[in-house]
Amino acid sequence: MINREDHFRNRKFDNARDFSASDHDIIMALSEVWSRIPLRVTTEWVASHQDNDREFYELSRPAQANVLADEQATAGLHLSHNHYPDAVPPPPPMIPIPACPAYILRDGQFQTSHEGRTLCQAIHNTELRHFIMDKHNWSHTAWNSIDHISCA
Repeated sequence: MINREDHFRNRKFDNARDFSASDHDIIMALSEVWSRIPLRVTTEWVASHQDNDREFYELSRPAQANVLADEQATAGLHLSHNHYPDAVPPPPPMIPIPACPAYILRDGQFQTSHEGRTLCQAIHNTELRHFIMDKHNWSHTAWNSIDHISCA
């Protein structure tokens, strides 16, 4: 995610692929926050689970923050499972982030991963295919000659 975030923050122009990448909403929210605070923000990749081999106090500050974040995520997961002990808990509700101007809905659910593949598949299965074919006056042969997979 850090590489995608750096790419997004340093982009020279907007590209549709950036906005359909995974975690784009979180990256946009971070960029929005960072543009409003009077601090220089840097990001750093941290290896996970460093506390398996070393004591917490021996870890760098970023590694300690990672351990604490993991503990919070695990606590939330356990809380979720405690509410639904006999079944798989439902996914947590998706909360749209204001900095992200658009989301993809699929069957009434927010699509939060594999957006490009989902859009390519949807083109083949919905009225969108017919709309595009009518707009460009394409036959089924013309439609089928296009490499739709490369758009994902």
